[in-house]
Amino acid sequence: MPEQKSQHYVPQFYLRQFATDPEGRKISLYNLNSNKFISGKATIKHEACEDYFYGRDKLMEVGFGFIEGETSKVLEEVISKTTPPKYFTHEHTTIITFALLLHARTKYSAEEMEEAFDQMAKKLLSKYPQIKEEDLKNLKFGFEYPAQAPVSIAAEQIFVGFDLAFKLLINNTTTPFITSDHPVVFYNQLFEPHKTIFTTSTGPASKGHQIFLPLSPKLMILFYDSTIYDVGEEYQDSVLVTDQNDINSMNGLQYLNALSNLYFNQDVTESYINFLETRYSSFRRLSKSGIEELYLGRREDDKHHSIVSTHRVGIQCGLTLSFIKLTDEGKNFNPKTGLDIIRNVDLYYAYKHFMSLVDKGLYKTNEFKRYLDDLEKNTR
Repeated sequence: MPEQKSQHYVPQFYLRQFATDPEGRKISLYNLNSNKFISGKATIKHEACEDYFYGRDKLMEVGFGFIEGETSKVLEEVISKTTPPKYFTHEHTTIITFALLLHARTKYSAEEMEEAFDQMAKKLLSKYPQIKEEDLKNLKFGFEYPAQAPVSIAAEQIFVGFDLAFKLLINNTTTPFITSDHPVVFYNQLFEPHKTIFTTSTGPASKGHQIFLPLSPKLMILFYDSTIYDVGEEYQDSVLVTDQNDINSMNGLQYLNALSNLYFNQDVTESYINFLETRYSSFRRLSKSGIEELYLGRREDDKHHSIVSTHRVGIQCGLTLSFIKLTDEGKNFNPKTGLDIIRNVDLYYAYKHFMSLVDKGLYKTNEFKRYLDDLEKNTR
């Protein structure tokens, strides 16, 4: 059998934290498509994986292996000590890098990318009068290895998560955290009440961005925009979660974010999963990607001028958590332009300048930190 033929889009070391046996080989799962509950008998080795998911050259798989090796050591220490890393240390940047890449590398994200590409291709082709709408309906546009595109995009934009604050959420109830085959949840409580073209998506560069990642049945890490949210006590790096409703809400996020499978340990019952399904099934997304066309008027040639863009369809379920409050800036948020939703405008413009230098061959796409260091040296 070829080496690394079966490629995991959710790492085995991560799923083992939710294992049902001491050896870390078995896990419980619930399949959302078949409504099938499997208690402690699913084999982690065979979960969240596909043959050659990232391609036959195995380059991405090898790269993920290196990241997973570093991350597993960091998370092992976080879990054993129940203490998050210090800000902007190697441990911190390792976890946020892992989280952003894990969000991008799953089957859900691959299908989202294909859906967006298909929408864009059909929208652009529909502008040609010789192409009939019924012909487009019978076509499907995509990629041979769709997972490669979102991973490549995320890898180039890892920096956008580095300014997010973070806290460790400690589950002090009898109900464990669960996870899924798309475990990194992007959410934005700030955007939810605002129904505008600027707040349709939940991107990591947005104001109010939140990232929920379960680490074990007892621990979750939350990355968040500290200018928008107050989380727990001001000078504490962890939050002790004692409210059962909070645990249900965060487990509900996993239900909503999953593509097909929820994963959990032996302490999660079928009745509890049924409770989550009853409570959250109406909030499941009907599509993964949306498309808009913004008309800008007529050009000199009397043709319509417009911009077509796709966006990620985010989760919206009216999330409320007892330990998260809006700051004054969050309460006064009122977006009027696209720039109003960007969390760090200076960083946004710096990145645009950096990419222009990449196009000139002065930097590589993974050298944004070197660019920032050079910028700092030149401004001293």
